[in-house]
Amino acid sequence: MDAVSRRIIEFNKDRIPGLLRLKYEAMAENLFRFYRGTNHVFYEDLANTDALPFSPASWIPGDLHLENSGTYKSDNRLVATG
Repeated sequence: MDAVSRRIIEFNKDRIPGLLRLKYEAMAENLFRFYRGTNHVFYEDLANTDALPFSPASWIPGDLHLENSGTYKSDNRLVATG
């Protein structure tokens, strides 16, 4: 077993076994689901590198679409954000 696999298993060790099996099955479906289920590996590695230049602190939205910032249909039936 490689080091990344061990890290993924260690990170998920306290999860409910039945749900963990479902998570691993979903992660095996495609790369998008794999990377979404293992984002902790990226952030752990990022915290241990100085590869990025200094920049101001900011929030990084991981699920950015209009519905998450409060959209609604106005009286004219057009979608508006709030």
